[in-house]
Amino acid sequence: MSLRFRNVKQEKYNLDDLTLEEYEDVIPDRLYKYFTLNTYSKDTLKNNRLYYSKPSSFNDPFDCRIKMNVGDEKSILNTLKLLLGDVFLKNNLSAESLNSLISNPEGTKRVLNEIILHALDENLGVCCFSELATSPLMWAHYADSHKGFCLEFDPKKEPNIGKKLVPVIYHEDYPEFNLQETKKSDLQGRLYRLIASKSDDWDYEFEWRAIVTPEGGKLYEFSKESLTGVLYGLKTSDEDKNEIHELIKSCNYGEVDFLQVHEVADSYRIDISTTQR
Repeated sequence: MSLRFRNVKQEKYNLDDLTLEEYEDVIPDRLYKYFTLNTYSKDTLKNNRLYYSKPSSFNDPFDCRIKMNVGDEKSILNTLKLLLGDVFLKNNLSAESLNSLISNPEGTKRVLNEIILHALDENLGVCCFSELATSPLMWAHYADSHKGFCLEFDPKKEPNIGKKLVPVIYHEDYPEFNLQETKKSDLQGRLYRLIASKSDDWDYEFEWRAIVTPEGGKLYEFSKESLTGVLYGLKTSDEDKNEIHELIKSCNYGEVDFLQVHEVADSYRIDISTTQR
């Protein structure tokens, strides 16, 4: 894994080596989601709900697509049984079709990639967060060129966020998913790591992904107690700040900090201060 370290140290996670307790320790205390002020983000505040996307709708066309090692002809049948199950193979593939897959490893890789992506699309949703609130690029790309706002969440207070939360791992080269060495009990964890693998071109996002089942492409509620802060961008208008503030207060979110992003003098950095409200 090759990372371009920016103004904040990017942690290197090897999820294969972490115990459950160690994994919980690396979850950030706060996660951030950037917004443009529009109908969708107003609905997010009014109804305390977030959109969990289908993986096929991600803005990176390489997302969730990996090199897949299915093994040689002797191993492919076991690989197909691991991913699809004996019952599916017997009911959906003729002996001729099965033999065709077994004798063509490269073709099998392509078929399995499409099957996995389709299965992910049908069975789970993903909501993306960042562990940084002070990334000028994130504000520029996801918060209306610094005119939007950012929500701060405590992931341990929201089951949909904290229950299945994985850090995105950034790779210089496509990661290889070695199905020959995968046990059935490890398959879900490996698929989650597949969902959280991206090119290191995206490493500035410091991204974490919350995963829900049984489906994506829909809105899921979050607990109001999990929303701990609202951050205003460098160019957020006073009118928009007032509208966001009133939405938060009228919807009884509880203790929410209102914060302002500001420039750090003589640098390309930004920082955060508390607003007076």
